[in-house]
Amino acid sequence: MNFPRNDFEKYARDEGKSQQFIDATLSYVDKLNSMQLPVIFSIKHLALTLDYPYNKILDIANHSEKYYKSFKIRKKRNPQQFRGILAPNPDLKVIQRWIYNNILKNIEPDESSVGFSQGCSIQKAAAMHTNQEVVLRVDLSNFFENITQKQVYYVFRNLGYHKNLAVDLAKLTTIYTKEGSYLPQGAPTSPALSNLVVRKMDKRLRCLSEKLGVNYTRYADDLIISGNKKDIPRLGLIKQIIKEEGFKLNSEKTAIQRAGNKQLVLGLTVTNGVHVPKDFKKEIWTHLRYCKKYGPIDHLRYINKSDKGAFKDWLFGKISFVKSVEPAVGEKMMNLFNEINWPL
Repeated sequence: MNFPRNDFEKYARDEGKSQQFIDATLSYVDKLNSMQLPVIFSIKHLALTLDYPYNKILDIANHSEKYYKSFKIRKKRNPQQFRGILAPNPDLKVIQRWIYNNILKNIEPDESSVGFSQGCSIQKAAAMHTNQEVVLRVDLSNFFENITQKQVYYVFRNLGYHKNLAVDLAKLTTIYTKEGSYLPQGAPTSPALSNLVVRKMDKRLRCLSEKLGVNYTRYADDLIISGNKKDIPRLGLIKQIIKEEGFKLNSEKTAIQRAGNKQLVLGLTVTNGVHVPKDFKKEIWTHLRYCKKYGPIDHLRYINKSDKGAFKDWLFGKISFVKSVEPAVGEKMMNLFNEINWPL
C-alpha cells in the first residue's frame, strides 16, 4: 500500500518540478503512509487505482441518486414498523467496498462504540450494563439521514486526503436528494463512516460518564448509560451534547429503566446477566410446537400467513439470534426446527 516516494521524487526532479511542489507532495504521501492508507491524489487517480472508467466514476459522484435502489425491511424489534434502505447498484457498491476495505476498515472509532466494528456484538455491548441500579436508553432520531455530506467530507479530510478528493469521496459515499445529501442506510461504507462522524460525540459522552463513574456505550443510534441513580448524568445535559454534535434525541424511545423492573439493552435483558427476553423465546417455541404438531401449512393457514419460504427463513433467523446469545436454548430450538417436515 505504501507509495513509492523515492521513485516519485526522482521522476519529479527529472520533470523539473519545484522543490516546494516535491516537499508538499511528499508530506501528503508520508501522512497517508503513516496511517497505512492508500495514497490517492484525485478522483482520476482513484479511477486508475480501481481500473474503473473515469467518466463513469465522475458521473456516479455527481449524480449519486441514480445509483441507488430503495426498499423497506421490517424492523427486528418492531415487526409492525419498516426501515427504509437505500442499496447502491453493483457499480457503486464495488467502489464503496474498495473505500471501506482500504480506507475505513482499519480506522478505529471511539472505544465506546460497540456497533459496526470487528469483534463487537450486541451481547458484548449489553453485558457492559448488567446488574445496574439504573439503565438510561437514549435513541438518536433518523441517525443516518442526519449525517450530512459535509460531515463525511471532514472524515476524509481529517484522515489527510486533499480537500478536492475528500469532496469526491464524500459524494461517492452519500446520496443526493432535494432535501440534501446524507449517509444512505444500505451502503457498505455507511456504518464505518457513521462511527467516525460520531467519534467526537462518543468521546464527550464517554469522558462525562467516566468522570461520574457510570458506563457509556453506543450501538448505531442506541446510546446506553448505566450505573447508580445518583451518578447518572442529567438527560438535559446529554441532550445538549447530542444537539451540539448535530443530532437529535428521539424522546419517544428514551427510557429510564430501574432495578426491579425489566431492563432492556439492544433488545436483550440485562437485569441478571444477558438473556433474550422471555416473550421473544415464547413466540419461537409456540411456532415450533404448532409446526411440529400440525405441520407448517396448517399452522400458517391458522395464523393467516401464506409465504412458507419467508416464514421458514424468519423463524430460522429468530432461532439463530437466540443461539448467539443463549447457545443451549438456541440448540434445543434448532433441533426441533430440524424435526419439522418443511414443505420447502
